[in-house]
Amino acid sequence: MPCAELSINEQGDVVGHSAIEGRSKEHAFLYRQGTLRDLGTLGGDRSSAKAINSNGLIVGYSTKLTPAEVFDHAFVYVNDKMHDLNDLIPQNAGWVLHEALGINSQGQITGWGYVADTFRGFLLTPV
Repeated sequence: MPCAELSINEQGDVVGHSAIEGRSKEHAFLYRQGTLRDLGTLGGDRSSAKAINSNGLIVGYSTKLTPAEVFDHAFVYVNDKMHDLNDLIPQNAGWVLHEALGINSQGQITGWGYVADTFRGFLLTPV
């Protein structure tokens, strides 16, 4: 099963993405204490975990199927659940967050997306 390890935290937890056996799909994973956990998707067929912080919060991207689109959306994985970061920012912000690339111990998330039809980097700070 091919896989890509992309990030490791101070506790030795590893995140990345791996092909699902017998399929052409890839899912984000968490490898912790000898166990590999499939983190799932936001409804599409692929996801990738890009970073994990010292608190075990994971960020990355996942395809998301909606009636209007099939796009990559940035996610944060908290309490055994993947959350679309686009659902966690104000709806009138004008952003579409496509990929989260990093998360620090304070929970600040970096990544990229589109605002006003322009590619931009973002920094999200939890409140």
